[in-house]
Amino acid sequence: MSSCKNPLVSIIVPIFNAENYINKCLNSILNQTMKNIEIIIVDDASTDRSLFIVENYKNKDSRIKIIGLKYNKGPGNARNKGIIYASSKFVMFIDSDDYIHPKMVEILYNEALSKNCDIVSCRYHRVSNDEVLSTSPLDIYSNDSICDFMKGCISPMVWNKIYSIRLFIDNDIFFPEELYFEDQIVTFQLFFYAKNISVLENIFYNWNVTDKSITNSISLKHINDLFRVFKLIKKFLIDKKVYKHYEDYFLSKLLYITTTHLLSLLFNQKLKNQIFLENIENKLYSFNNNILEIVKTNNKSYYINYIYNLFKITKNNNLKLRYNQIQIKRNIMIDSYNLDSDILFNLIKLKSIKELIIYGTGEIAHELIKKIKNKKIKIIMILDSNNTASTFDYNNVYTLESSPINIDNKYIIIASIAYANEIIQKIKNYSLTKKISPNIISINDFIDYIEIK
Repeated sequence: MSSCKNPLVSIIVPIFNAENYINKCLNSILNQTMKNIEIIIVDDASTDRSLFIVENYKNKDSRIKIIGLKYNKGPGNARNKGIIYASSKFVMFIDSDDYIHPKMVEILYNEALSKNCDIVSCRYHRVSNDEVLSTSPLDIYSNDSICDFMKGCISPMVWNKIYSIRLFIDNDIFFPEELYFEDQIVTFQLFFYAKNISVLENIFYNWNVTDKSITNSISLKHINDLFRVFKLIKKFLIDKKVYKHYEDYFLSKLLYITTTHLLSLLFNQKLKNQIFLENIENKLYSFNNNILEIVKTNNKSYYINYIYNLFKITKNNNLKLRYNQIQIKRNIMIDSYNLDSDILFNLIKLKSIKELIIYGTGEIAHELIKKIKNKKIKIIMILDSNNTASTFDYNNVYTLESSPINIDNKYIIIASIAYANEIIQKIKNYSLTKKISPNIISINDFIDYIEIK
């Protein structure tokens, strides 16, 4: 293909040892319906065949530019190099192990151009081996981008969006180098300065979760970097003289990200490391000694998730908390191996529930069903957000909308941790339209049986 002298969009792809994924990534970019693009590949000192692979692509398509870096400094530095070399008015970022829908660039670009947008975002799938694990909710924006970001209404990833390159240049925005979680500060700054933003419902980006993904690993560097990034966000707010106004939102966001990006991984990887937990606690309380009380008052669901994850980690790994001790108020028998399903089962027993509906088809649901069947509690139905999800031997899976049973006054057990709040809200919205009142039981109810000393 002939070279684009005036490309409309610059697509920046940082790569480091991506030989197993880069073909699929580049094919998805080259097969875009919008052809007038440039693809800037920044090789971050790969030691595998990545550079050889992309050079073969470049020989076949002159829209590809390759920047080779001598030293590995992480995706932040690589993206910065790409921004410097970009020649278009709009820029996008794609990670080398991900892939995109054929119309993503065209539709995001046309939306930005027609509505004079600084940023246009789309939704994304979280995938593994081409299987969709989850789908992102629709971003919601108001006139207060700081509040939107802190409340989680804006996805902090840089890769599911198109940006006016002037946002970076005019506001001197660049990615921190050699830091994990660098998206958080950059996305925050971009939305702070953006004057016009558009959100699309289309699901165009595929985030490929691999064994090497940040979301699947944790180290002391991950812990230190996360809090360094939030210090940068705090400094930015202080410099703009708005930190005091947004402090409660900021602390809630910090606690939420600490839970989802650090504590959940400590539990999942069974890391029996007291140093890790103390490091997290020390850094968290360095922002504000009263962070838990502040978040409990302003965002109880974030507080619940944090305490619950602490409980799981300390029970499973026999670790001790420096600042608080978590105790169970009542005599609840919990098997640490299947803790999530065990807690839900205990809540069912404590409420003397004899028949119920289970919402969810994952591992927690499977373990919960085993416990329930042994006690001869009747399972009326299985619900899920997608009725094409896996089915159980004795029952089909229904969505709320396709349910053959009236769920009014029925007990619905939310067999999910990560999406519990989202599912609860979905059931509440559905119940409101149908004028019904089901009884919802989730991990959130467990907080009533915990006390912190």
